Amino acid sequence: MLGDERRSLLIDQIIVVDQIIVIDQIPERLELARRFGADHTLSLQELPRPEDRVAAVKDLTRGWGADVVCDFVGFPSVIPEGLQMLKSGGTYLEIGTISRGAKIELEPSLLVWGSKRIVGVIQYDPWVIPRALDFLVRTRDRWPWHRILSHKYPLEQINEAFAASEWHNRETTAITRAALMP
Repeated sequence: MLGDERRSLLIDQIIVVDQIIVIDQIPERLELARRFGADHTLSLQELPRPEDRVAAVKDLTRGWGADVVCDFVGFPSVIPEGLQMLKSGGTYLEIGTISRGAKIELEPSLLVWGSKRIVGVIQYDPWVIPRALDFLVRTRDRWPWHRILSHKYPLEQINEAFAASEWHNRETTAITRAALMP
């Protein structure tokens, strides 16, 4: 946080935030998050235990916890950890887990006693696309958008693209985001 100053990040006058905390295991993604203005980046390599990451978030938020926690990764096992990072009345956005059949163990009383909400997000309204494109145009010189996509693959190499992008059960990958090109 820059003092107590409120500022917007990435979302450019859409939502105002006090601070952004990003957690990842891929160093290149953490660096990219810093380039986009993240106030704090927490490495899974430096904080391998969930309880240490929860404690770090609580410490960075002066003991309160985060207003909003978002899962973009898709590991259902991070959901209980993310819920513990929330302050009372906080909201957990589940965006990353799109595969059916995944299960987690959850103690519902933690939601009730903490007045916490879980919101699943998968779709957007049609008006979002023109607004998002306008945002990209307006901020093209402010943020390093060109660095998000690190690798491009022709459609014929789809299997290689997925294999190279996979970081489950690996220390890291050089790919931050990959795209298939027709």
